[in-house]
Amino acid sequence: LIASLCLLFVSLPEAAGSREKVQLIADLRQGFAAVRNNKPLVAISFPFVFASLFLIPLSSLYPLLVYSHYMGGAAQNALVELLFSVGMFSVSLIMGIWGSCRRRFLMISGSIFILGMASVGGGLLPAQGFPFFLLCVFLMGAAVTVFNVLIVTYVQESTPPAMSGKILSLLTAVGTWVTPVGMLLAGVLSERISVAGLFIGAGLLIAADGILCWLRSKKYD
Repeated sequence: LIASLCLLFVSLPEAAGSREKVQLIADLRQGFAAVRNNKPLVAISFPFVFASLFLIPLSSLYPLLVYSHYMGGAAQNALVELLFSVGMFSVSLIMGIWGSCRRRFLMISGSIFILGMASVGGGLLPAQGFPFFLLCVFLMGAAVTVFNVLIVTYVQESTPPAMSGKILSLLTAVGTWVTPVGMLLAGVLSERISVAGLFIGAGLLIAADGILCWLRSKKYD
């Protein structure tokens, strides 16, 4: 509600073509073509989608990890959700004040890597390490915000206004489509190797994804 009310005080120019009729398949094709012609965006798109494959499944398993590994209850789960949100809000505020950054691809890759390592830490900590798990959760919320904000701003700055919405819609759609796959894998693996083991394994994959993202995108920084 507060975010929506803030728009009352901002002048938003109408993008060219914003009144065109929405054609889902055609728009997705145009978005895909625009991504393909933007080499830096190609370099970070796969790591972004790969991170999305694990992100929502991991966040949905916080309550199970708190209950089964840290022996916590409703109060501890509330703290986890709070710290994740505080991490997101804090970084959003800092980035809003700070503005743009020079080495955005390094920050995107680094935030994906931090997200993965924070997940690994959450799975490796002993049952008595719940306070440190809260720090891991805070870092995960902060890292998610960093790479989401920087990817969105890069798309907006590097593509025409009429095309940026189609690209962001495509990335959002692909990230949404892989979520059920991640949920299915998470459900099966959490029963096979435990929820803590899933956080460790998924975190290592996400951290490796961050390194891959940097190797693919560093020449554009």
